[in-house]
Amino acid sequence: MKPSDDDSDDSVENSSHSYVKRLCCTNTDDYRPLSHATGTGQGQCNWCLCCLLHWFAHEVDIDHHIRLTFDPASDYGSHHYGNFEDMLDQLPWGYQYYTIGNLYEDDSDSLPSYVRNPHRRNIDDNNKARIIIRVEEGHSGPRPGQIIDQVYITQHFDTSDEGTNYDPDHTYRITPSLLHAIRRRNITEIQQLARRSYRENASARPQGHPTSYSQQARYKPSAKNNDDFLMKFCFAIFVIIIFALFACLQNNFK
Repeated sequence: MKPSDDDSDDSVENSSHSYVKRLCCTNTDDYRPLSHATGTGQGQCNWCLCCLLHWFAHEVDIDHHIRLTFDPASDYGSHHYGNFEDMLDQLPWGYQYYTIGNLYEDDSDSLPSYVRNPHRRNIDDNNKARIIIRVEEGHSGPRPGQIIDQVYITQHFDTSDEGTNYDPDHTYRITPSLLHAIRRRNITEIQQLARRSYRENASARPQGHPTSYSQQARYKPSAKNNDDFLMKFCFAIFVIIIFALFACLQNNFK
């Protein structure tokens, strides 16, 4: 059965995965959920998230479903996302995760300038924001017209010792209702929202409170998942080699 993506009456609620919250809105003028997501991290990344999400909301087709209009395996700096950190739900059969927004990818040049370089600053400052989508593609692989049944915004950890993992504390699931709301506004209005939400959040913090958030004990990404995958891959290669040698020996004895 296809997973449901029904909107909720709450602007922020727990998603099916314990690490991720869902952002939705009850009407097309309710931007509190987006303000919640973009007002709790680093200012530059919040700005980039809003710009990237605005572009995405206008790029995809939205009717009763969200549908692809591009190849998520290559277009716009996008590529397959393995979810090795187990940050999101395990994939049902026929579904695949993709991540969008890597400005170091060759095809990212096709993104609008307000996404690629919103403040004309160093690319490293702009290259933390990402959108993750879950695509129902079956046997055929990704192609335009396929249904996107889940959309997330996220960002990379700011600290270098975390590598390239995504930060679950700044990962949110975006519902179609919020995408509809974003489509009603131009990029200037969305950028103003990002600036205002960050300032309001900064003024509400106690004096001396850091603007970036260190990761809590409930989630500590490591290389374990990647190591497990590598071990399984090596074991599979080893088994294939053993079978090949066994077949050769049988042929020699004939």
